[in-house]
Amino acid sequence: MLILTFLVRRVFLESADYILHAVGPSGWFFNYSDSGSNPGIRPELYWFAQKVKRSELIWWNECNLRQHSEGKLSVLGDDRLLPLLLLWRKADEQSTEPLALSWAGDGVNPVSFHRSSWTDRNASFVGLKGGSPGASHGHMDVGQFVMESDGVRWAVDLGSQSYHELESAGLDIWSDDRWKVFRFGNMSHSVLVVDEAPQVINGQAPITRHQSNETLKYSVIDTSSVYAGQLKSSSRGVALYANGSVQIEDLITIEGRETKLCWSMVTLAEIEVLDASRARLSQDGEALMVEVFAPSNAVLEVVSMKPTHAYDAPNPGAKRLCFTLKVPAAEELRIAVSLIPETASPVTGERLPMSDW
Repeated sequence: MLILTFLVRRVFLESADYILHAVGPSGWFFNYSDSGSNPGIRPELYWFAQKVKRSELIWWNECNLRQHSEGKLSVLGDDRLLPLLLLWRKADEQSTEPLALSWAGDGVNPVSFHRSSWTDRNASFVGLKGGSPGASHGHMDVGQFVMESDGVRWAVDLGSQSYHELESAGLDIWSDDRWKVFRFGNMSHSVLVVDEAPQVINGQAPITRHQSNETLKYSVIDTSSVYAGQLKSSSRGVALYANGSVQIEDLITIEGRETKLCWSMVTLAEIEVLDASRARLSQDGEALMVEVFAPSNAVLEVVSMKPTHAYDAPNPGAKRLCFTLKVPAAEELRIAVSLIPETASPVTGERLPMSDW
């Protein structure tokens, strides 16, 4: 009975926090693996808010209801549950601004989220996914990140593809055929790719560190088992600075052979490569600088994301900003990339390596 009570209080009742924090300032979910991007209206959150007496849990519901009433939001999400609004939402319902700017969850697919503000639609936001490609409805997206600032989602997840389409094309998506689908594999995600090999399906990347304060918010995952046999060890971290810039960092130890590594960020923005280590992204009248701080020999390039198979969904406008490295055997390598909104003020102080976060 005590175990059941614990699970209800610490697992089930806290699941509403996930929905709250997984939505970026744009109003869209971090749509990793097979999940969608539209949070819609979720009547069950009113039940949660009343049960635990936390009105911030309905923050996005109330924002979306206001937009819908003003004709700005046409998609309500899963409308099968909408009638439950009549049961669970009070006529005078009011939401309060959430206090926590960061959140992390464990489980089969650990995820973490950091933001600079709840009320500023131009706030910065970064989400990081750990977990396993072998999880239910999983993709080879361990280490995937999304990043927003100035109302634009710069680092994107392309999302899933209709199972019906794929099965109609003769693919058994519950077998090894799954990994033939471009959107399910690692080449369609903002993850590290080693020797052009897939991620280890049964690997598991836990969150090892997660912290939030006024100057730095960060999360770190241990990706070693996802690259078992490819790398001796590896970890990935994301950090959000007070000025709204984001740092993506990998710490890697190479096995006893020369290894090719490819770092990628998937985006829908237009990309202007300024030099080997810097690129300027532009979208919707806003801009983002991408700067590689380490290693010094990285050379940025833009790669098309047009799939090669007829059964794959098209990815119009999508591209990878990436660089490829050949790393000697047994070397330790740090990869550090900063995503800097053009509106951001300069970072005060030194940009810390992940080992010092």
